[in-house]
Amino acid sequence: MVNGGVVGPFLVGYIRDAQLQAGVDRALVYDRTLYILSSFLVLGFLCNALIRPVAPQWLMRPPAAQGSVAAAPSGSFGIGMGGGLSAATITAWLAVGLPIAWGVWQTLQSAVKIFQ
Repeated sequence: MVNGGVVGPFLVGYIRDAQLQAGVDRALVYDRTLYILSSFLVLGFLCNALIRPVAPQWLMRPPAAQGSVAAAPSGSFGIGMGGGLSAATITAWLAVGLPIAWGVWQTLQSAVKIFQ
């Protein structure tokens, strides 16, 4: 399985090497690379914008009630209808949120150095 963490640096390195072999000045090597990566972002945005809800005909319907007793609901209940805020939920949010917060903090520290 290929993920974005592997493809991005590989793509940037490949384009950079191709630019250098084509004789592009080292100061201008990343210009075209950034335009290509920006176009990927725009393409991804457009693809996400084209996503539409699933037609009702393809949705699963609850099983028919047997007799007068309705079938008990099962599966995911969505936000606010599930188990609430449990230790597992807090742990999952911390596992996701802490690395993101750390990355944002590191980015802001680096950005401050640029403007000093």
